[in-house]
Amino acid sequence: MTDELEPPRQPLLGEATIVLRAPTQAWSSRTGAIGEHPIDGVYFSDPRIVALLDARFDGRHGETIATVPPGSDAIDFVSVLRHLDDGMPDPRVRAVHTRHATATGIEERITVPSGLPNPIETEIVVRLAADLAGMDGVKSGMGAAPIEIEIADTGARWGNESVSAELRTD
Repeated sequence: MTDELEPPRQPLLGEATIVLRAPTQAWSSRTGAIGEHPIDGVYFSDPRIVALLDARFDGRHGETIATVPPGSDAIDFVSVLRHLDDGMPDPRVRAVHTRHATATGIEERITVPSGLPNPIETEIVVRLAADLAGMDGVKSGMGAAPIEIEIADTGARWGNESVSAELRTD
């Protein structure tokens, strides 16, 4: 047995969930999380604009029950949020994470529909990281170092001399 490091390898694509509308593409797990696999990310043309995207509800992930692609450019990731539910056998509180690729970027929407008779409250926290790795670097297994994201009241900005990205929130 040797202690030599293995060379970087091209990421496997079999487990990836993809939405695409050229030149935009998003690769994620079947839960909608971006960053679980080396290929994961939001790419615009060549650079990976987003390397990590993860949503939690009161600090917890939902339990994925469906991945519904209405077309090649959109997908709904549906999960149940049992910790917000009333404990009955059939969960009535869900999270629906919709991802839609456009020619200019990715639109993400998270809704929490509830069939409970009373209102519910939850804190939704979305983590985001960017690295601006080129597709060749990602394919070779190299990636790139994370970059700093400038946070503002209603979003964030990041980029370099050749590409810039902006996140806008409600």
